Amino acid sequence: RSVNSLIYQTYRFPPAAIKPDPRVAITICPHQRCYIHSLTDPECPANVSTFRPMFEAWHKAGMQATTFEYHTQMPGASRYIPMEKAWIEDLRFYRDLNMLGYGFITRSPFGNYGSRNNPFNEHMWMSLWQQHWLTAYFSWNIDADFDSVYEKINAAYYGKTWPMMKAYREELRNALYAPKLHMGYGTPDAVLGQCFENPGLGERLHALLDKAETAAADDALLLKRVRRDREFLKLSWEDAYDIYK
Repeated sequence: RSVNSLIYQTYRFPPAAIKPDPRVAITICPHQRCYIHSLTDPECPANVSTFRPMFEAWHKAGMQATTFEYHTQMPGASRYIPMEKAWIEDLRFYRDLNMLGYGFITRSPFGNYGSRNNPFNEHMWMSLWQQHWLTAYFSWNIDADFDSVYEKINAAYYGKTWPMMKAYREELRNALYAPKLHMGYGTPDAVLGQCFENPGLGERLHALLDKAETAAADDALLLKRVRRDREFLKLSWEDAYDIYK
């Protein structure tokens, strides 16, 4: 038998007056932390000033800890955000704190949600497929080189369209970080929309997608994958930009 306590909302920091019982396992729920930056990123004031110290305090208290993460609560209809590198840095931070694991919440791929079918439920897995794949890989090999693994899996997935799609994803990533914003649980879609305000960004992204579609014209699977990215771009970034405007 075991006892587990959710470290939740206003009760997320260790008590100051008493020492927590280390026999109680805890699940840390970092509401409002920023997920496009890692907990150790000095460029993220909220993470560095509040959430990293919170994790470190529980570690110092000697607690058996896991997490409940909130990637599902990010902005954009399908959560189409290139935030996977920050998340892998978080996994390394958790390893350094000897944490027991993490709760990575998602939606099953190609599921039928009946009356709850919407872009969030239907597309989240494929919108964030890189993050899902890399989470599994780095859970077994946390010290692997991120850039080389990222290159390998995307080259395999996108095939001959990867040169164009690599440039496309770099444009998206640059746009995500250019406004120096922060995103977490409950961030409005308009915040993601602000990232699309970069002059000419939409034209550059669609031009790269056009080139990728041309390269994939004789390969039905690759063409489907490229067109899926175009759909996610509209559902998350372009629709969010309309809200922002």
